[in-house]
Amino acid sequence: MESHPLAGRKASVRSDFAHGTRVVVFYDGGCPVCRREIAHYRHLDRQRRLDWHDICAQPEALEHVGLTFEQAMRRFHVVDPEGVLRSGAEAFIVVWQQLPGWRWLARAVRMLRMTFVLEWGYGHWAERRWRRLQYCDVKR
Repeated sequence: MESHPLAGRKASVRSDFAHGTRVVVFYDGGCPVCRREIAHYRHLDRQRRLDWHDICAQPEALEHVGLTFEQAMRRFHVVDPEGVLRSGAEAFIVVWQQLPGWRWLARAVRMLRMTFVLEWGYGHWAERRWRRLQYCDVKR
């Protein structure tokens, strides 16, 4: 699966968007699976290391990183602490690195060089989710 064409480049994040070392997370709040997973992560984020943005409720937030709504709906995106836009498996790893109970997984995936396997699986899941998406006007 192919990553987002902007992934890996420095994002032009507004200063009020980038909170020092906080990771900026863009997620689909209209997706029940996404909502459940993000709720779990938010519960673990007691140190507030992640800055959460529901792109269905705040689509304007995407303008500051150069993503269209459709691009953001197709894949999971974050801006890492260095200001680099990440998507797919790389984005999940950035989130996991910030969360207690998940840091070990991020380290293991990186150490074992398994990011490509996660990307392959996530890419298939994301494409299937996109094809079945019913609630999003972008698809019409």
